[in-house]
Amino acid sequence: KEGEEREEREEGEEEEEEEEASEDALAEANERVEWRRIASRVWVIAAPLFVCFLITLSIYPGVVLQVPSRSGLGHWMPVIAATVFNVSDFLGRTAPRFEWGGQRLSLRSIWAASAARLLLLPLVLACYHPIGPLVPLLGAAGDSPVLVLTFALGLSNGVLGTVCMMRGPTLVRPLERELCGALLSFSLIAGLTCGASLGLLFGFLA
Repeated sequence: KEGEEREEREEGEEEEEEEEASEDALAEANERVEWRRIASRVWVIAAPLFVCFLITLSIYPGVVLQVPSRSGLGHWMPVIAATVFNVSDFLGRTAPRFEWGGQRLSLRSIWAASAARLLLLPLVLACYHPIGPLVPLLGAAGDSPVLVLTFALGLSNGVLGTVCMMRGPTLVRPLERELCGALLSFSLIAGLTCGASLGLLFGFLA
C-alpha cells in the first residue's frame, strides 16, 4: 500500500509540473503575441518620437554650442544658446497641457512636423560652417539665425516629444499601456543614443 501511495503521489507531482510547464509556455507565447500586437499599433507614434530625439541630439549640444559668435558675444554665446534651448524646450513640454499647444495634433501632423525638423540639420550646420554666399549673409545677421534655429529646435523637441508620449497609450487598451510605455521609452532612448552618436560624427567632420 505504501508503494502504491508513493507512486500515486509521484504521478500527481509529475502532472502538476507538466501543468505548470504548459502554463508557463502559454504565458510566454501570449506575451510574445502581446508585444507584437502592441508594437504594430504603437510604431506609428514611436517612429516620429525616435526621429525627434535623433535630430535634436545630432545637433544639440555638440554643434549648436560650438557655433562662434558673430556679434561680439564671445564665450557668452554657448551660455545664451543653451539657455534659449532649455527655455524653449520647457515651453514646448508645457504647451501640450493646453488644447492649443498640440494636444489634438493628428498622426499625420506629427509625422509632418518630425519630417520638417530635418531642415534644421543643414541650417544649423550652415551656421556652424558657412560656405559661399552664406558667409556675408550670416555675418550681417549676427547671432540671430542660430538663436532662432535653437529656439525652434527646443520648442519642437518639447512639443513633439510630449505629444508622442501622451498619444501612444491612447492607441492601445488600458491593460496594454504598460507595455506601450516600455516600447515608447525604448524608442526615445534609441533616438537619444543614435542622435548623440551622429552628433559626435558631425563634430569630427566639421
